[in-house]
Amino acid sequence: FNAGVSVTILVQGETNDYEETTTTSITTNFTVPTSTKLEYVIVGKDTV
Repeated sequence: FNAGVSVTILVQGETNDYEETTTTSITTNFTVPTSTKLEYVIVGKDTV
């Protein structure tokens, strides 16, 4: 699952605080609050 990688990118774009958070914590956070945004970031970053 590219969640870990994409999450890091999303975090950098949204908030730097999460960047320090562990992948597990980020996964739980991003999965609930920004599911749609994450997909957008994955597609955008993946393409680039």
